[in-house]
Amino acid sequence: TIKMSNEDEARRKLLKPKVTPEEALSVLIDCYIPDGFGTNPELPRCEVIQQLDSYDDINYLVRVDGQKALLKIHNGVESEQFIAAHVRKRARLENDVDVADDTASRTSIIDMHTAIYEHLADPKYGLTTGRSIPVKNTPSSSSNGDDDDGDDSVCIRELSVISEEHSPTQLVVRLQTWVHGSPLSDIKWYSIETLVDAGCYLGRMSHALDDLAASNKDALEASKNYHAWDGRHVV
Repeated sequence: TIKMSNEDEARRKLLKPKVTPEEALSVLIDCYIPDGFGTNPELPRCEVIQQLDSYDDINYLVRVDGQKALLKIHNGVESEQFIAAHVRKRARLENDVDVADDTASRTSIIDMHTAIYEHLADPKYGLTTGRSIPVKNTPSSSSNGDDDDGDDSVCIRELSVISEEHSPTQLVVRLQTWVHGSPLSDIKWYSIETLVDAGCYLGRMSHALDDLAASNKDALEASKNYHAWDGRHVV
């Protein structure tokens, strides 16, 4: 498991998206603006504002119909896992096989992300988080291409990655609502109050995710994947 995780970490460097703002805008239009820019060229329906910090994905701050949003293009490793899991799931559904206990069809980290976003959006937790914006249902922007099984939270596009040898490759794309505020990476000096607020927020999120683990077996199974950056493995 550790060896596989290390191999994945190396591949993440190769399969990090290499997507220009112009390419990001094209994906945004194709997946989320099916009827184009509209009749007024001075008021575009969507635009890419700037690239944001990210480790092995690529994130863009965008504006769609006047509202800010986050366009996330996932790394090729997680994208491969997502696509493979949904191919298996669809094959089992087509063969009328119960997938409830099929671990192999529910181990995608991206599916876990979607479950987390939906779970934390429950008002009872009092957390402000981004939510997935559904892909528009058009023939050219079906959520999972030929392997669509009704998940409209993401779409898949062939895009460039850092490694020219692996470009283009199929990458999972999602659009999320924008959470207003200043990223910690933009703050040069943290006050004690800021750190306390951050700790309290993370504590509430941790308790909320305990509920998710108890109620969503798919998300729990996906969370069991070994990851070298997991705090539990710090020596």
